[in-house]
Amino acid sequence: MKIQQRESGKSQSKITTLTSELEETKQNLQKAKEEGNSMSHSIKVLKEELEKTKQDLHLLKVVEFDKQQSEPDAKDFKFMKKTTKMELEPKPEEFQKKKYVKFASSPSIAQVAVNKEEVKEKPIPIKKVRRKVSITMIGWLFSKNK
Repeated sequence: MKIQQRESGKSQSKITTLTSELEETKQNLQKAKEEGNSMSHSIKVLKEELEKTKQDLHLLKVVEFDKQQSEPDAKDFKFMKKTTKMELEPKPEEFQKKKYVKFASSPSIAQVAVNKEEVKEKPIPIKKVRRKVSITMIGWLFSKNK
């Protein structure tokens, strides 16, 4: 009798563990189903937005094309200009204007005179080291990748 009670007790404990596992898997499946539904909903929304933006882009292209057809740019056309004798001969007035050069007025003494303090305040420029061009040319001539 004791053996039967033990076996029945073990079977009841197995049944309770199995039922608890079934409940956990059921909850996990429900969560997975809800996540799948939410993902499918978000994918549908994104597809709708994509289709809407495609349509908007297509409309913008059509409007832009119509605008170009109605108002062509000057860049699209090549205007061939016929030169005349007047345009080929330079005007003498232009030569007269080009001959003369105006010089700026000479600076006054106040502008030229520099205070000793201003000279001291100026930072000393740092000399930059420059690579010699001949070294790079020689390296190019004797490169190992031939």
